[in-house]
Amino acid sequence: MKIEKMVGCMIGLAVGDALGVPVEFKDREDIYEKYGVLDKMVEGGTWGQPAGTVSDDTKMALCVAEGIVENHVNPIPAIGRKFVEWYESKPFDIGICCASVISDAIRNQSKTANDWFRVANEYRYRSGGRSEGNGGLMRTAFVGCYYKTLKDVEKYAFDICGMTHVGMTQNDCSLVSLIIHELIEGGSKETIERFVKDYSETKGRYNLGEIEGYPFRVKPSGYGMNSLKCALKCVLKTRTFKEAVVEAVNMGGDTDTIGAITGAIAGALYGIDEIPKEWVNSLDKEIVDKLADVVAEASIYRFGGEYE
Repeated sequence: MKIEKMVGCMIGLAVGDALGVPVEFKDREDIYEKYGVLDKMVEGGTWGQPAGTVSDDTKMALCVAEGIVENHVNPIPAIGRKFVEWYESKPFDIGICCASVISDAIRNQSKTANDWFRVANEYRYRSGGRSEGNGGLMRTAFVGCYYKTLKDVEKYAFDICGMTHVGMTQNDCSLVSLIIHELIEGGSKETIERFVKDYSETKGRYNLGEIEGYPFRVKPSGYGMNSLKCALKCVLKTRTFKEAVVEAVNMGGDTDTIGAITGAIAGALYGIDEIPKEWVNSLDKEIVDKLADVVAEASIYRFGGEYE
């Protein structure tokens, strides 16, 4: 059922994020030395948080989802307001680009889409082009769940990413959201491969042979292109949701975000029933309830309540 894949996408994002939070910035070797294979929620680690804690990945994804539900035609003002509220709550983890742009938006009293695009472009110029991180990729999965047409999915993912991250990573966000949209419609791993091949031909940015090949030499960093390559590798070369996400977080590096991206794609591929229940049960109930609420709204808008 399509609704199960929608739920799988958003819960998958959250569990991938939470599984990776304790080992963020750790090397693969360090993770193995401490945990062997990390395949359960653990406390402590990088941020000293309780087991099952989600980071900025899930929180910003929820801001996006709730903003879209509030006004799907012009979601950026609502998303921006929610970004500001979240930022002012003093989260334990927030990326440099997101923090800089949101603080600039607060100072400039940004309200419209153009206001956000302006401050994001100013940050890109001021930082010497350092706005190609994965901060857009971690938060735009819901675009692929919500909107009905591929044209809308591509546009809104591109624009929502561009609120903070300007550059080719905007196209990467469109790619991920398009893949998620089609997986919810019943797509398979072959669907993912087709979209990646088409994207490579039009943008010259990804090489499926590199992603699926061995040895895999891509650094699991916060650079958006690398993060997406890692996530695609994990989904395409494993057989289950659990295998994909475990592979993602055990790579090391930016584990929470690569886990979140992998979890969103794998969740849309396999559905909620394939996500380990002990992982879902470890999440904060308020987070799960909010994710369920936005998915319910997406199903009504996209399918009119008909999920089959």
